[in-house]
Amino acid sequence: MSNTAHPAGVTFAEQSISILLLEDYQLDADLMCHEIHSEFPSWSVRHVKDRAGFIQALAERAPDVIIADYALPMFTGLEALQLVQQKGLEVPFILVTGQLPEETLLNTIKEGVDDYVVKSSLMRLGVAVNNALVKRHGLNTSRNLKLNLVETENRFTQIFHHAGVPLCEVTFRKADDIKERYPRLRGLSFDTLKELWSYLDFEHCNQAFLALFGVLNVQELQAHWSTFFIQEETMAMRHMLNALVNDHRQFQEKLEMRDFGGARLFAQIRFTSSPDKPGHYVVNVTDITDLKRSEQRLNKVLTQMENIIRERTQDLTKANQVMRQQAEEREHMTEVLRTNFLHMTESIIAAKHIQQLMLPSRSVIQESFAQSFVCWRPKDIVSGDFYWHYQKGNACWIAAVDCTGHGVPGAFMSMNGSNFLSQVVIDKQTSSTADIMNGIDDLVIREMKQHETDTNVSTGMDMSMCHFDFDAMEMRFSGAFHNLYFIRDGELTIFKGERQAIGGTFKVDDKRFTEHIIPLQKGDRIYMTTDGYYDQFGGERDKKFTKKRFTQMLTEFQDMSLIDQEMELKTRFQDWKGRTEQVDDILVIGLEV
Repeated sequence: MSNTAHPAGVTFAEQSISILLLEDYQLDADLMCHEIHSEFPSWSVRHVKDRAGFIQALAERAPDVIIADYALPMFTGLEALQLVQQKGLEVPFILVTGQLPEETLLNTIKEGVDDYVVKSSLMRLGVAVNNALVKRHGLNTSRNLKLNLVETENRFTQIFHHAGVPLCEVTFRKADDIKERYPRLRGLSFDTLKELWSYLDFEHCNQAFLALFGVLNVQELQAHWSTFFIQEETMAMRHMLNALVNDHRQFQEKLEMRDFGGARLFAQIRFTSSPDKPGHYVVNVTDITDLKRSEQRLNKVLTQMENIIRERTQDLTKANQVMRQQAEEREHMTEVLRTNFLHMTESIIAAKHIQQLMLPSRSVIQESFAQSFVCWRPKDIVSGDFYWHYQKGNACWIAAVDCTGHGVPGAFMSMNGSNFLSQVVIDKQTSSTADIMNGIDDLVIREMKQHETDTNVSTGMDMSMCHFDFDAMEMRFSGAFHNLYFIRDGELTIFKGERQAIGGTFKVDDKRFTEHIIPLQKGDRIYMTTDGYYDQFGGERDKKFTKKRFTQMLTEFQDMSLIDQEMELKTRFQDWKGRTEQVDDILVIGLEV
């Protein structure tokens, strides 16, 4: 298929489009093929039923579009998407699913899915494929324009009111009167400026905006808005008022304010004008005293808004003039939000790449063991769980570490933890895991200044530390709130670690770590894990997975290879979690001697 952009209004109906369909149920596959060919007879569909067939089809020829069932035996549509992304293929990817919660469907979009189709509405499958192709080429072709526009507006309104980010639409009236009365705003008193600020009419505010200023509704906000300013910020008030009077398209100020209860509020206020409605603005207020919490909310909104932008770009090209004007106003507002949020996510995404580079590659670990897997799944973009590996000669060291917290704080600590491991293990070259744990404990307390009586940094680490000597066929293990799961000939043995963490301001008298020395045989299997997997809530009663269920699962896996065990771990976790939010970072390591 050519990558040349097509003029607006052109579809792919007459082109030779190759579609790869992943569906284990033959009747559903036949229905999908029928729906596609009934509308686009020139398109070709190749049907595969499982992972092996999917991988073979990708190797033989890159398709133009991929359609995948959400859930298949031992394989999922999202895992298929990951395989496509690993191969570097930029192919429109559409999920076909039964009834799923909207939050789960939004998460699939975040993972990179272009669209999804509910099996009860397969009649739109052909249109969804065509739209995905058009979207990839920047085309704006949409059917049922008026219905789609209403749906888009409703979804935008829902995001506007539930984003958790303070947003408001306002109109500034009497700009001409102010120019006439005050040709120069310089020198106006604080009281006069407050009076002029009362000319700002609030039309729509989401709950986050009202909560930020401690008011119950728009009417209360309108009545007290000018009282939120303080005299020390007269210059900032004058700058913003001057921008409003002169109809500047976009401006922002950082200033101190007071909320309805009189509490201090450091805020960044950004005004963005609507090009087709003079005096109409979108106002975004960011509480910069709590920036970290705001970043988490903005990341979620950004993902949702990007999808809305794509849909609106497709829908609005065929609308009448009135509908186009409304859509452009909404699109402009989403672009404003996207601009505000994007810079907050760029640094975290960059940190994710840095953290991934810090982790040892799978191939390096596989050099030390007959089989192995690493199941690493951060709760947020970056993780407080990490793993570490070092090999010298016929010996290796490997660690699984859970740092205090997750997300950005946990990731910072994981970088320090990796450096501490390198300092202790590589510099000392000791095989004693107890000495390694004691050395890292000393480093954490010293580098985090936890020995000082006035420190507030209680950050620490839970850790599994193993050393393997393949000449002596012997391993050593020490743990800090971590256990080691050892399976030989199908029989599970649990070696327990110390019930104390590495680092932390909580004082422990004579804090030292001990080690287990374990003889090895070929075929022995060793598992290291943090608490994220078995602490996950889910199931029919929304309970924890538990250590007991986790150890039983390991025993049930022993007829499988470690590669199949990794897939089963992921599948069972997803089935257990369901629509529940992931509660912590996850790390499970499996090794076979």
